[in-house]
Amino acid sequence: MAEAILQSKLAARSLADRVLVDSAGTGDWHVGHMPDPRTRQVCAEHGIPCQSRARQLRSADFEEFDLIIGMDDANRRDLLAWAGSDPRRVRLMMEFHPAPSRPDVPDPYYGELSDFRDVYRQLDEAIDGLLTHLSGKL
Repeated sequence: MAEAILQSKLAARSLADRVLVDSAGTGDWHVGHMPDPRTRQVCAEHGIPCQSRARQLRSADFEEFDLIIGMDDANRRDLLAWAGSDPRRVRLMMEFHPAPSRPDVPDPYYGELSDFRDVYRQLDEAIDGLLTHLSGKL
């Protein structure tokens, strides 16, 4: 969901060609799968395409991307333990939120559609903060 929201916001600002965005999991559970149908539904409600396929993180990602953003502290720990990890590039999404109510983005997977909508709102605000952070670097 975060990837789709970020790509949409970059396109709206005519910045899509200046920022490479990709999403990857630290585990291989969903490799090759489309996003959860509830994720696609919530994104569609906001007019955001959400068609990427899941992939697993690669050590090369730490060289290719300036930022590797985890959704929660477990992600951060996994990222920092990854072969080739660069701690200077690892951040949590909620670090960019203007008024985070919690340090982690909750995983809505075992919840209801309303949980996906709540996560969308949190990500939407955090990604605005991320774009503010990136604006000085573009």
